[in-house]
Amino acid sequence: MKYNDSKDRRIKRYTHMLVALAFVPLDDVKETFALLKSNMREADFQPILKYFDKTYVNGVVARGRRQRVPPRYPPRIWNQYEAATRKEHRTNNVSEAWHNRFQIVVGKHHPDLFSALKELQKEQTDTESMVAELSQGEESKGSSQAKVGQTAGAHPVTSPCLPTI
Repeated sequence: MKYNDSKDRRIKRYTHMLVALAFVPLDDVKETFALLKSNMREADFQPILKYFDKTYVNGVVARGRRQRVPPRYPPRIWNQYEAATRKEHRTNNVSEAWHNRFQIVVGKHHPDLFSALKELQKEQTDTESMVAELSQGEESKGSSQAKVGQTAGAHPVTSPCLPTI
């Protein structure tokens, strides 16, 4: 069985059903997952279901003297039902925007440790300065957007997604 088999769409459909669990009410996730498991009987899909169950839904069930181990990422962490019904952001765009800006400031997609630490120290200093300015009621002169444009060799970037403090 292949994910993108044009003649057999079961794996793709099952994968979409697993992803859709993120939009099921939190209290119904375990019951809905059990229902999906009972309908997904293909042997090829069983390892995925077992992993998903252990990692995201139920964890490891207690047997004998062994204690139950909760899932590494319980549904309360990844479930998006409430956010979707309240039309809230479902992504971490602010973090992604900071990361993109930081890559521009560093000038590399995969900086070496020394370069990354040096830039993180600069970022910390700039952030502390901006917080001090804002706490005194001043408008921050070192906004993140301005810093990106000042980077040597970087093109000025302006985006409403870039975080400013």
